[in-house]
Amino acid sequence: MVFPEGTRTPPGGALLPLKPGFILIAQRAAAPIQLVRITTDSDVLTKGRAWWKLPRFPAHIEVVAGPLLATGAPGGPEVLTGVIEEWFRTPPVGDAACAPAPGALFVSGRFHRPP
Repeated sequence: MVFPEGTRTPPGGALLPLKPGFILIAQRAAAPIQLVRITTDSDVLTKGRAWWKLPRFPAHIEVVAGPLLATGAPGGPEVLTGVIEEWFRTPPVGDAACAPAPGALFVSGRFHRPP
């Protein structure tokens, strides 16, 4: 698991800019990228929370699997990073959470778009 912004997003804060290094790792491993959105209403996953302090309970954690992306999209890592960042910045609406981001090359035949 890699956090492409380099760390976890601060509570109530905007998503930090993504860094393209995670795409280079996936390309070298010849592995697709599985997008996963994790949200919570608690401080259970918060960066900087003291490990000895209990988080707020009950905690509701939502994990949504997004599209599975091939790393060979034309334009290089910077273009794919932009497509992925757009997916994360777009609020999920129903089944739209798993909809393909425009312009990306997907592993699943259903989402494949030729270069």
